[in-house]
Amino acid sequence: MALYSNLSILFLLISATFSNHIAAKNRHRTTTNHHHHHGIPKNATIHRLKQAYTALQAWKRVIYSDPFNFTSNWHGLNVCSYNGIYCAPHPNDTTALVIAGIDLNHRDIAGFLPEELGLLSDLALLHLNSNRFCGIIPQTFSNLTLLFELDLSNNRFVGKFPSVILSLPSLHYLDIRFNEFEGQLPHQLFDKSLDAIFLNNNRFTSVIPQNLGSSSASVVVFANNRFSGCLPPSIAKFANTLEELLLINTSLSGCLPIELGFLYKLKVLDVSFNQIVGPIPYGLTGLSKLEEEGVCGNLTSKGIVFDDRKNCLPEKKFQRSKKECDAEKPVDCFENVCGKSTMSSHFSSPP
Repeated sequence: MALYSNLSILFLLISATFSNHIAAKNRHRTTTNHHHHHGIPKNATIHRLKQAYTALQAWKRVIYSDPFNFTSNWHGLNVCSYNGIYCAPHPNDTTALVIAGIDLNHRDIAGFLPEELGLLSDLALLHLNSNRFCGIIPQTFSNLTLLFELDLSNNRFVGKFPSVILSLPSLHYLDIRFNEFEGQLPHQLFDKSLDAIFLNNNRFTSVIPQNLGSSSASVVVFANNRFSGCLPPSIAKFANTLEELLLINTSLSGCLPIELGFLYKLKVLDVSFNQIVGPIPYGLTGLSKLEEEGVCGNLTSKGIVFDDRKNCLPEKKFQRSKKECDAEKPVDCFENVCGKSTMSSHFSSPP
């Protein structure tokens, strides 16, 4: 799974985002040369960059710790020269320079996100991975209609799933893992045309939405949350896109749906540390890209992962103890697709 950290890839993505989501006769492919523009902005640029200046100054005022002094040059009207800020010509008006990307990854910055960030309406990428931002995601993010990638991972954000994300029409990459989000996942999330969904290591509860397979994602990661219930049969709808599905330690119960065998592109499947019972769906053995070889959890000869440890799967190694599994009511996986578990939720965490 690619995490777009290389600057050349960053700007190719910015260009692709504009070309995909704005109808214009003359589309302009950006390059890294658009990062720092030290000249005086042209008239067509002034309004947008004044709004950007207002947004970034409001953000700087609520940054309480910046140990690497990364934002120390965030002053003056020339916002395109700020560290971590990337400008590009607007595709509808190449004389207008706009902020198209923000990359503050791995800067250990502490603060929160002010409402004024909604003024950055031309933003295509927002990468805030591995900082100490906290609080909630402002509703003004609904103005970011061109946002293609949103990476808020490894921060301290709290509250329910940020519903404003559902209003972003251009979003294709969502990463909110390693935060403190809680509550139910909205089913509308899986109606969006997302390429990658990273939700792991939060405090989400309830069940995985029944419309799970309505998404077109190639990577979905639910691991280390507090879900319950089973993996819905709608997973079959992922057949044409899904390559990686990680469900580690999510309190899933019942049987694995036979529909998993329909996912012919699947390369990685990890359902370890759950409460799954019954046999492995026979269809999984027919997936050409997914193989199991030797001890579960190891890479196969083709570099493909299948991990089913710490469940109650018969004739499989490294399962839960006999005492734990004997406490589970017998389940007929053909008649009871979503068998409910009676096992305690206080299982050991994965290593």
